[in-house]
Amino acid sequence: MEKKRKRAVQKRTLENKEKLITSADKLFKEKGFYNTNSKEIASNAEVSTGVFYNYFKDKIDIFLEIFQGDCDYSYALLEELVDKALINTEASSEIFKAYLQVGIESLYKSGHIYEEIDSLKKEYAQVEIIFQNHNERVKKLLKPFFESAGNGKALVNFELKYDILINTIKGNASVITRIEDEKYRNEYVDGLIEMIYKFVVENAK
Repeated sequence: MEKKRKRAVQKRTLENKEKLITSADKLFKEKGFYNTNSKEIASNAEVSTGVFYNYFKDKIDIFLEIFQGDCDYSYALLEELVDKALINTEASSEIFKAYLQVGIESLYKSGHIYEEIDSLKKEYAQVEIIFQNHNERVKKLLKPFFESAGNGKALVNFELKYDILINTIKGNASVITRIEDEKYRNEYVDGLIEMIYKFVVENAK
């Protein structure tokens, strides 16, 4: 009986934490980090503010968990796609374009968080650390892919091309969020992906 009670408590504990994370993620995207408070996160998760503080010190604490989780998910997806591309080089272009599509859509769906990320990096050192660690992991993972696309030749200006790739996606994400016409937005994204691919991959040959 005691074991069943413990399992029930553990299950409820995990459920409450997951509800808080889901609530915070939704509110951060809709309202932004700075316009969201811990009380709102708890209320939206249908738990008390006290329950919130059982799991998180403050709202930056829960943001860091969400941000790290998003980075880990993005990296795992890219790792899977790169492995497929290295095995099946004939499909590498479509695989890489698929990843760019996912990345751009992810930034589009991140809402206000995307707009605030630079401010958060400056204000909170841990946000900057997570961002830089993720960036370095992605860069390290992509280099073999670019080398494969270039038939194994040494890459010229890989660091530069990588920075241009990331900044092009980031810069255009804010434009994409303002395009209301869905058909035009999809065409814009398709054109952007094609342009990035030609610059980064085809020019690597």
